[in-house]
This record gives sequence, structure tokens and C-alpha cells, in this order.
Amino acid sequence: MAKPNSPIFQTPHDTALEHLGVLPGGRVWGSFDVSMDDARAGLATRYVLPLWDAPRKPAGEADSTGKALARQADGTWWYHVRKPNSDGSAQWKAQWASLELCNRTGLPIIGVLKDRHSRLCALDVTFDCGPFSGSFEDGEVWMQAHPRDAKAVELLTRHYGLAQPPMRNADLAQESEVIEQHSYFNATDPQDERKRRLREVVQRRGQSEFRRALLLAYGERCAVTGCDAADALEAAHIIGYFGPASQHVSNGLLLRADIHTLFDLDLLSICPDTLQIHLAPALRATSYAPLHGKTLTCPSNPAFQPSREALHTRWRNQS
Repeated sequence: MAKPNSPIFQTPHDTALEHLGVLPGGRVWGSFDVSMDDARAGLATRYVLPLWDAPRKPAGEADSTGKALARQADGTWWYHVRKPNSDGSAQWKAQWASLELCNRTGLPIIGVLKDRHSRLCALDVTFDCGPFSGSFEDGEVWMQAHPRDAKAVELLTRHYGLAQPPMRNADLAQESEVIEQHSYFNATDPQDERKRRLREVVQRRGQSEFRRALLLAYGERCAVTGCDAADALEAAHIIGYFGPASQHVSNGLLLRADIHTLFDLDLLSICPDTLQIHLAPALRATSYAPLHGKTLTCPSNPAFQPSREALHTRWRNQS
């Protein structure tokens, strides 16, 4: 559920549209970078549409338009729009016609998250939108919304209260904070056995923001096995951790803990050209054998798919 009065919403509607390179839309509607007539003539290069973060429910009734961003079980984001009735507003009809035009011509659609309460936009939460599911002819469509970068993913996670780190006790949460503040990757201080085990759990799960981003990008499922037990999933680096620059979703894979271990030991590898999983000969006669030759499951958003360059680098180093 979206959190009311979130500080991520700071920008007035028309200011957000202008910042994203289109004409002022007025009130609550989207806009092209040219007039509607020019857009119909093929002169537009983009359409920007504010995406409501929650449905409108006047007097406890369901939203008459159905417009609201929603996250599906597989981790993808979708925006629901219905065709206006004959007595619908001119703005609503113009929006529907604009989306039809974009769908027909392949014109890029950029979404920006908009708060239902304050009616302000979050410029740090933008989306590349499409394709559509449903039918314009039938008067109801779902438009897929791909967060444009890792920051958008993180802010969505916070705003909707999703994929929080599965810390199960105060000790583990405290250790996580200590590790992030003191660069646990180079920690050498002696610790008692209990604290050492806690530190290992947090390290294996990866830094919190990196893991949260991967959980959201992969819909909380292991990219190799499909395991959906979030507590068993870890943030794996394709190219080993070398500082904040390596904490990008495209340099990561969401893997079940045992698969992460095999990946780190180079007993399980991924062909960068086919994305097929290769097992070391020693594993092909074990219970892991069905994974050999299977295709890696990647996020639907191209921006969050594993970097082919990183996979090639790792593949070459394993050869």
C-alpha cells in the first residue's frame, strides 16, 4: 500500500512534465512534446503520463477510471486505464486517444509517479512504459511500467513498503548497520563466534540497498531455480564487489543461497551469449543436474537485466 505524504513527492504536475521534455499538460493529464495535431502527424518524440500511486475512492467507492500503479506477484509494475464513457471528460478522452496513438505508432511513453493525496510528482521515480496488455478496442488496458533506474526501484520499495531486508531480530539488524558503516568487506577485528555468524549472514545477503533492488527486479525469485522464499535469496555479484560502483542491479543476480555458493566457486556459470546455465562436470551427476542447460530467468525490464559485458568478463576469467 502506498504511504501518504511521502517526501519523495516534491514537484508540481506541469513542472514535472516540462522537466521531462514535454508541454504542460494542465491539471492531471499527460502531454506530448508537440501539440496533439502535430503528434497525429508523426512529429512527436515522446509522451509523458503521470501515474497515480493509488486508486481514487470517493465516498468509499471504487475508482471510476481504474487508474493506479500496481505491482504484480512477479515483481512487474502495471498501470490500469479504462476507456471513458460517452459522457467522460474531454481530458480523459484526450488521454485515452494519446495512449492509443502511442500504442499504434510505437511512440515512447515516459511515466512519472504522482501522489494521489498531494497531487505532486516524484521526479526521481520515472518509468519506461509499455507494452500494453488488454485491448483498446475492448476499452480496457494494462500498461507495463519499467522503473528507469535503481534509484526509482529503491524509492518504490520504500513508498510501497516492499521487499524490506528480512532481518528477523534486533541483533541481526544492529550487525547490518555496523557492517555498512565500517566496510565489512575488509573487517579484521576479532569477534566472538555468535557475532561472526551474524556478520556472515549479512555479508552473504549483500548490502541492503543492492539486495532490495535485486529482490524487486527479479520479483523475489531466484534467477536459476525460481525459488520464491525471500529469506533464502542472496545478492550475488557477477563481477566481485569492488566498491559502490559494483552495486548496480545489472552487475547482480538474485540467487538462492546454495546456488550463490556454487556461482562464487565457479561450479555454476552462465554463458553470456545464450544465458544458459553450465554446471561443472562434478555436479552433473548430482541433484543439481536438472539445472544444466537451463536458461537464466531475467527481469522483464532491460535496464535491470544482467550485463552481458560483465558476464563475458566473468566467463573469460573462468576459462
